[in-house]
Amino acid sequence: MTHEQETLEEHAITWFMRMREPMNDKERETFEQWLSVKEHKNAYDDVCQTWSALDACAPAHKRTPLPTLVYSRRAFLYTAASFLLSIGAYGLYKHYLNTPIYARTFVSRQGETMEVTLPDGTHVSLDADTKLEVAYYTHQRETNVLQGQVMFSVTSDPQKAFHVKASDTLVTVVGTRFSVRNIDNIVKIAVQEGHVRVENSKLARTFDLLPSDGLMVKNAEMTTLKVTPELVGAWQQGRVAFEDATLEETLKEFARYGEEKTCCFR
Repeated sequence: MTHEQETLEEHAITWFMRMREPMNDKERETFEQWLSVKEHKNAYDDVCQTWSALDACAPAHKRTPLPTLVYSRRAFLYTAASFLLSIGAYGLYKHYLNTPIYARTFVSRQGETMEVTLPDGTHVSLDADTKLEVAYYTHQRETNVLQGQVMFSVTSDPQKAFHVKASDTLVTVVGTRFSVRNIDNIVKIAVQEGHVRVENSKLARTFDLLPSDGLMVKNAEMTTLKVTPELVGAWQQGRVAFEDATLEETLKEFARYGEEKTCCFR
């Protein structure tokens, strides 16, 4: 079985168990979108059929010990799921909480930008030479800026906080517009709209940022900044904005694009 097939089966099991719990409208809409793909529907139907067969056998499992058999991965997962359900489904509940219902990695190359709309309507813009990981769970939304710069326009959902990780720095929001930059071990956050909370695991410090606020994490220090809101994410309009930048920083920034850009200094 390929890794893709294993991942699809795990997602199908997770959705099957999630459907046994109350779901809000956004979760149900996300499920319907996932189920609209033929391969996803087939995998989900397999889970339903296997569960029904196991459920019919559940009383026998309770009366007599399970025989020692060699299970396939699929049979083992489904049998384990049926057993856990009979004792409260705690283990399987943790499984679906920790298994993403949506996971993608987005990569933009040098001189290339990328626009992406996530399943909840959140819009992300990747600057050139950027790598972003996204994983949505039933209870929270996780992203990781591994390299480069990303502009986030987050759809508000008070039930599911939106997290952005960049190295050791974590940004938490409910709904807002802000950018996160992670280049050369220097993390910068700039807020255009809304309110974000920034934490750093190594420095054990927390900052609340509002519009026009920024923060830089560099050399084990966190420094607050003032930013110009209209320049946050300026690269989305083909501009490169610099505020108090050195000549070296300016040249390195242009090198990331490999093409001519409009320049704006502040």
